Amino acid sequence: MPRQRVGVPLDSAYRMSNDNNPMDRKKTRGFTAVELMVVVAIIAILAALAAPNMAQFLASRRVEDVAQRIGADLAFARNEAVKRNAPVLLCAGVSGGCAAAPTAAAWALGWRACYDLNADGACDATAAADPNPMRAQSAAARNVTFTGPLSRLRFNADGTITATDFTAFNVTGNGTTAQWIVRIAASGAVSVRKG
Repeated sequence: MPRQRVGVPLDSAYRMSNDNNPMDRKKTRGFTAVELMVVVAIIAILAALAAPNMAQFLASRRVEDVAQRIGADLAFARNEAVKRNAPVLLCAGVSGGCAAAPTAAAWALGWRACYDLNADGACDATAAADPNPMRAQSAAARNVTFTGPLSRLRFNADGTITATDFTAFNVTGNGTTAQWIVRIAASGAVSVRKG
């Protein structure tokens, strides 16, 4: 039994007498160089494994983003046609009157929704209180192939489109298997699905 000092409780005396025992000392905190190098090596290996998957994920998200944007703009154009009780056009490109039929690849340059109150098949002139085009989108992201119909889309006042069958946009990614299809039925209903 350890000797007890006068005026010091027994448990404190025991601790004081064992302070010099190397097994009871608190270990010093920190990492050794070897431990640090092992952790860095593990992180490097995990990053090398995750990098290709991250690139694939980002490419897939770009494809989905373009599909979702065209789907949202199609729904917007249809709603505006019903709200205005007048035709609304969705055209390829970001400039011009929308009168010319686009090529399938022209949609990748961007698109716009504009009203056509006089129903002449071209965007009306803009008004101060009612800008035209109502909405415009820039070109599709790099490494995304985006094709659309060979005509501008015209939503009628009742929400239908002038096509008699399904019209579709195809969005694919270069170097990825991601593919999305945006379909518009003759009724004007829009569906955006992974293909």
